[in-house]
Amino acid sequence: MYILLVNTPSGNNSKIYPIGLDYLASYLSHLDVRVECLDLDLCMPETRKKRLQETVKTRQYDIIAFNLRNLCDQTVAGSFYIPLLKELIEYARLAAGSNQLIAIGGAGASISPEQIMRKVNADAVIAGDGEAGFAELIRLLNKGHEITGTVISSRTDLHRSSYIRGSWGYLEPYLELGVDGNLQTKRGCNRLCVYCSYPIIEGPHIRLRNPVVVAEEFLQLERIGFKKIFIVDAVFNNPLHHAKEVLRAMIAAKSTTEWTGFFCPKYIDQELLDLVNSTNGGHPVKITIDSGSDTILSSLSKGFTRSDIVSATKLCRKSGIPFSFTVLFGGPGENIETIAETCELIKETKPEYVSASIGIYVYPQTKLASMCAYEEHELLGTTSYPVNRGGVKFQVEKHLEGCAFPVYLQY
Repeated sequence: MYILLVNTPSGNNSKIYPIGLDYLASYLSHLDVRVECLDLDLCMPETRKKRLQETVKTRQYDIIAFNLRNLCDQTVAGSFYIPLLKELIEYARLAAGSNQLIAIGGAGASISPEQIMRKVNADAVIAGDGEAGFAELIRLLNKGHEITGTVISSRTDLHRSSYIRGSWGYLEPYLELGVDGNLQTKRGCNRLCVYCSYPIIEGPHIRLRNPVVVAEEFLQLERIGFKKIFIVDAVFNNPLHHAKEVLRAMIAAKSTTEWTGFFCPKYIDQELLDLVNSTNGGHPVKITIDSGSDTILSSLSKGFTRSDIVSATKLCRKSGIPFSFTVLFGGPGENIETIAETCELIKETKPEYVSASIGIYVYPQTKLASMCAYEEHELLGTTSYPVNRGGVKFQVEKHLEGCAFPVYLQY
């Protein structure tokens, strides 16, 4: 069986090494199939369709699978990726000249799988973990089952999973671009943030990987040549005990590459920061505060308070660990007073930099979607929580003007 995996263009200038496809290509290498890869995100826009058609014509593929990493570029006024995916699938069908199976998968496709499958005219969609889902798709195909309209949703046993990184290929272009390496220490999220799609994509229960295997993966990425590594977990330090076990395993493996990830302020203690100090080379940890107002933290169901944020930053300062903030302005209950509270917290704690979004993207099936009373079909575009974004932007810029650290506003 021949399988073609296609990395769908992300639509923006910043490139990300396709970790999901890398894991999937590694997993499929252990099955009785032949896997080939095509990275359209590295192609110039005007050459993508031609490159896709040329590749599809090279052989009779049994499955052509496209990934959809996100629904859009995650700015509230940004690019929407589903029309491009639909167009690429149409070109693949024309080039194939036969009824080859077209499948889609990835985080974006997992948010509203059946509806997206219909929109892009795919035959099947793999929601959630690609490894176990793709294995099931192959099994169904080998047994002669009718595939059209199939939605496969399954979870992979992560504790027993290990991967050969670099299986996706295309390493040189990504290394030349200075792209960070990436890995997961777990999947799933048990937190209840009203806007977040992680529990939908990866499940509401945390599934942990073996810390020793994770440390070995760090070494693989180092040998490949990545200079920095980003841990793409929803929250690296939840659960706290597992984060510490991973860092101890990295120390034992003598990993030396700088790394960072998303940290929840509620799960930061001195022991964790001592381990971070021994491993990450002074790279700022990204604390996902979202807001500095207890009113907004409550409305977003963050599960921590302003006091937790202050305590976490004091521990970081004491330990000599730089930190940055990610902030979301313009959610439920946001007003002039709550914006001022958040900006005051930022100025008091003095992070290395702040990455802030004006407006919150609304994903299907999230609590925020139900709060807005949107229909699901309305949310497969660039839909944000209804707020006067211009007014919010004005207030944020007014309060943070003259800060000694960079503030990056995504509007």
